[in-house]
Amino acid sequence: MVAEAMLMAFAESVAAADVDGLAELFWLDDQRFAAIGDAIAEPFGRAGVDGLLASLRAQGQPGDPMSWRDVRAHRLGPDVGYVIARQGRGDTWAWATLILLKKGHEWGLLHCNFADPLRRGRG
Repeated sequence: MVAEAMLMAFAESVAAADVDGLAELFWLDDQRFAAIGDAIAEPFGRAGVDGLLASLRAQGQPGDPMSWRDVRAHRLGPDVGYVIARQGRGDTWAWATLILLKKGHEWGLLHCNFADPLRRGRG
């Protein structure tokens, strides 16, 4: 399934500190692109993601392995779907909502919403 392949690519890119691979998953040049994090005051677009990716590039070290569980994927049409899943890193997890959009033959992330991470076992 497309959603699970996207989640695996996301997790593998984060774990390997592959910033370019991570950036390729997003439709950053689409004017509708936006990301939201509970710890961030307002939605951010390409500039915000570019800043985040630059900070990840500066770290240059592979991160903690990331995993996904409780994945629920739904197609809304032939070229759009959404995913709700728990994203785990280390001893924390956070709910994530992703909107996937197909352009031509490729799928990409058009929107992401990440909740504040919680320690495993809480929530």
